[in-house]
Amino acid sequence: MTLVNCTLKQLRAELDPAAFVQVHKSYLVAVRHVISRDSHQLQLSNHTLIKIGDAYKPQARLLLGQA
Repeated sequence: MTLVNCTLKQLRAELDPAAFVQVHKSYLVAVRHVISRDSHQLQLSNHTLIKIGDAYKPQARLLLGQA
């Protein structure tokens, strides 16, 4: 986990949109670290489970290859 002193919107603007996806109002994840997913959550390579927010599901599916 990395802590930064800016909003997710600001951080998202600085990062490659093909490499990072916002999946919840509080979570921005590196696509390369996603090892599994279902319609409600992602599992990262460090085994952390991240909830996918309802508002972010369409974008998460598209960017994570579940279109």
